[in-house]
Amino acid sequence: MPKLIVSNLIKDHPLFLSIVKVNYKLDDTSTIASTGYNYLVFILSGNFKIKDEKGERYLSKYFLNSSSNYYELSARKGDTFLAIRLSPDKFHRITGNDLSKSDPRYNLEHIIPEETCTQLQSELQNCNDVDDHIKILDKYLSTYYSEWLKPTAISTILEHILKNNGMLSVTDIIENFHISHSTLNRHFKKVTGVTTNKFLRLIRVNYIIRQIEQNKTTDLLPIIENYKYYDYSHFSKNIKEFTGQTPKQFFRNKHSNLREILYKKINF
Repeated sequence: MPKLIVSNLIKDHPLFLSIVKVNYKLDDTSTIASTGYNYLVFILSGNFKIKDEKGERYLSKYFLNSSSNYYELSARKGDTFLAIRLSPDKFHRITGNDLSKSDPRYNLEHIIPEETCTQLQSELQNCNDVDDHIKILDKYLSTYYSEWLKPTAISTILEHILKNNGMLSVTDIIENFHISHSTLNRHFKKVTGVTTNKFLRLIRVNYIIRQIEQNKTTDLLPIIENYKYYDYSHFSKNIKEFTGQTPKQFFRNKHSNLREILYKKINF
């Protein structure tokens, strides 16, 4: 199963929300559902393959990952990657891309000189302490932080949604932030790639998945009712939308694959 190392020094960082290093002890294929967050990813060893609606392909060595649709991630024994979690607006802020028209993965070399990317990856590969990875990232990337930290048109709204675990309606947001429905959706599609309603459901479903994985329960109804799903078929439809599987299919494998480890050990 994959070995996960989580940094403890991340809480005061201006840009990074969490950082994890995953090393595969065995060959593994896991279904990965979007968390709604963006990620800066470095492949430290091996070749990772993904399978999604566009087919199968290998991931580049370093890239930004947006709130993409679910996909299968395949790795071989010994493969290792580093993933740095960023807030949901950072892909758009860093790349300038309209996510409704953009590929969900963006090569870092389009933003940062290739030589810098190569040197950064090399230092990360030669470092065994995940906390030291943060220092290395800061060494090469800190000059970009001031630009990357600038808010988007919906940064405050995104923070509000995450703070409330997605337990809001579109009407709540419109009334709270005095914004029209059309303007709100236009910004959401541009920054996150999805409508406001879909993003709310994505965040809510992620919290449900996390609770189910942590509790190791087969009785889903009490948990989904806490998140205002009073109709199991409605919940099942949302799970299928965000994972490609029914709840029974998604939760049936309780071995310690990547998905289970990440949901158990990493706070949203």
